[in-house]
Amino acid sequence: MAAARELAPADLTMKSVAEILGVTRKALNYYVNDRAGLVELVVLDRFEAQLDKVRLPDSGDWHAVVRAYADAIRGGIIEVGVLATHYPVSGLATPAALGIAERVLQSLVDAGFDLEEAGMALTLVNDAATDAGRQVLLLDDRRVHPMVPSTLNALQSAPAADLPLLRQLATARGDGDYLDDQFAFTMSVLIAGLGAVLEHKATY
Repeated sequence: MAAARELAPADLTMKSVAEILGVTRKALNYYVNDRAGLVELVVLDRFEAQLDKVRLPDSGDWHAVVRAYADAIRGGIIEVGVLATHYPVSGLATPAALGIAERVLQSLVDAGFDLEEAGMALTLVNDAATDAGRQVLLLDDRRVHPMVPSTLNALQSAPAADLPLLRQLATARGDGDYLDDQFAFTMSVLIAGLGAVLEHKATY
């Protein structure tokens, strides 16, 4: 792993790692089967290193804990970089992530969710954060979602007076960086929904 950390993602090959180590590729194959296995190890190593830095709030506010967990997972995916688009790293793929997930589950159970509900909430948050992290990595340097140019092209074939709101939205998203705002909105809606579940449980 120390040798692999020295390489840029495009240069990460079995041969390059073997050369840094001063061994043959056959010797490296004893520990790692192929490049896919090597990429998996590097992704998990980077993800674990990022999550090791995460400190969840000590307060009993489950809203803050869930939001901090989502930020950590999204940030971990982004920190891994382009390699995360080749290996499907999960938010629960490393020991550090498991420890954080346990804290989130405890916070949700303490708030009034039963364990099954807390588990489903954890999965929902994890999936949303992981997807949000990958969206950042899949976009170009302008961070323009690939749907924006295709939508703008499609709108050009429609009468200029038609679909004014969609035109305004697509143009705005084509000019700016909206992904952070989109993620914040996603988490606000998700947390509000979980809060509604708790309110329903309290009523019945």
